[in-house]
Amino acid sequence: MSTASPEAKAVTAASKVSGITPERYVGFFAGLASGATKLLVGHPFDTIKVRMQTEGGHGRFNGPLHCLRTTIRKEGARALYKGATPPLLGWALMDSVQMGSLNNFRLLIQGGNPAAKLTIPEHALAGLGAGIVVSFVATPVEVLKGRLQVQYDAATRVYSGPVDCAAKLIKNNGIGGLYKGLTACILFRSFFWVLWGSYEIYNRAFTSWGMSPSLLPFFAGGCAANTFWTISFPML
Repeated sequence: MSTASPEAKAVTAASKVSGITPERYVGFFAGLASGATKLLVGHPFDTIKVRMQTEGGHGRFNGPLHCLRTTIRKEGARALYKGATPPLLGWALMDSVQMGSLNNFRLLIQGGNPAAKLTIPEHALAGLGAGIVVSFVATPVEVLKGRLQVQYDAATRVYSGPVDCAAKLIKNNGIGGLYKGLTACILFRSFFWVLWGSYEIYNRAFTSWGMSPSLLPFFAGGCAANTFWTISFPML
């Protein structure tokens, strides 16, 4: 007698009807949840990072903590979420495309057999492919987000919101205005080979040390993310 849950049976039945296996689309749904969660937790940090990177010689901030305090004091805590609308939609889409592409590149390398075990270099290769693909989604999102994040006050305010920003960029530069920096974006996100290659290294190491499977994604993912950022940050 089958012990599969009704949900699992439904997924299996849907896969048989459509001919598309869960391995090909589950990453897209996982990426949607990942992108939304990342926005909620990470956007304030991203705002501080972007402001520190673009502040240049204006002398507004003498460090990240000063930037944080000044931003909240002059613009309110909501300013930490300036430019959040593009990534609210974009990061969810980006992570969906990234995870979906990653799963499909892995499946391609596996020759269509999801049970085939990949080597660490093969995991890295799948990550490289996913990074290149997602760059075409990420570039417009990053362009809009970055321009909105550095509107400090009325003197530096150029756009009323993300739609106005996109409209003005397209009006003045054509659709290519949304893709300024695409080459740099591809170069940066091609380092996803580091992220997913190192994730597998950490995952195997922690597994061999007897770590609980429920904790593996958090610890392996955290270590892989730190490895990725340490190596790729100069490209950003």
